[in-house]
Amino acid sequence: MTLVAIDVAGGAVGAVGLDRVDDELSVAELAGRAPWIVGMVVAAESRKLGIGRQLLENLQDLAASLGHARTWVATGDEAVGFYQRCGWAPVGHLRLESTGIPTTILTKPT
Repeated sequence: MTLVAIDVAGGAVGAVGLDRVDDELSVAELAGRAPWIVGMVVAAESRKLGIGRQLLENLQDLAASLGHARTWVATGDEAVGFYQRCGWAPVGHLRLESTGIPTTILTKPT
């Protein structure tokens, strides 16, 4: 499931998905957790306007309506701070088996 933010001119300025898995994670890294926030992106010129936060809030509402008590996200670098400012809590750090990239796992109740 994917949500897309559209600006007044009709152009896409952001998107985020909800999926049962994050394809970047191995079965061990998924650890039975689901669903996952995937593919979060906001156009550079549209950042710091609340679009990412609104996409996440809407996706959290959608996850709750589907019966999920919480959602998960795997991310790195400055995105960790963004998710924390949106109320997400880090629950683990790992290096992706697939790429070796340092990653933080965060979660938030719906």
